[in-house]
Amino acid sequence: MQKDTAELHEITVSFNNLIEKFRDTNRELQHRVFELFAIKELTEIASKSLDIDDILNSLMEKAMAVTKAQIGSLYMVESEKKRFRVIASRGLKTGLKKDSYININESLEQFVVSDKKPLLVQNIETDSRTKKPNDPKYGPPSFLSMPILVRDDVIAVLNLSHKETKQVFDSKDEHILSIMIGEIGFALENAQLHSQAVEHT
Repeated sequence: MQKDTAELHEITVSFNNLIEKFRDTNRELQHRVFELFAIKELTEIASKSLDIDDILNSLMEKAMAVTKAQIGSLYMVESEKKRFRVIASRGLKTGLKKDSYININESLEQFVVSDKKPLLVQNIETDSRTKKPNDPKYGPPSFLSMPILVRDDVIAVLNLSHKETKQVFDSKDEHILSIMIGEIGFALENAQLHSQAVEHT
């Protein structure tokens, strides 16, 4: 009886583990489907607009949804003036105001502009590129900044922080955002050309 009871316990534990793995896989598949729909919706919105700010705002909305970020911001790069222009900010009551400016060389996002690569920081207090105290209002000490390029020029930077799950941002977040940004590259280029034509006229 003891042997049978032990075997039954092992079978129960194995079954429970199998069920948990199935649930994890199911959640992962559901999230992947959600990501695909987000990309589809983003490309549809981008294809119908010639306004860079509108396209980037849609990108930030979808990016926050798929990464479960609670705080997001978008900076337009004004290289000739060595500054960022804030075009959107969400998640903070006392956040950055639209059309305010930030000195590129005094911000962490300077690495994104200079390297033309994402800045993934899992702990702002210990990362060698940052090493600064984490502000509690931004939640966990992890954030992700993504370059938005048109013809190899960084035209804007997308910043995300404070995951709903209290987890850190990782390479999976970086990967899906890279796909999303790549999908709207053509639309951004068209919008930029349209903006330049309007200014010239």
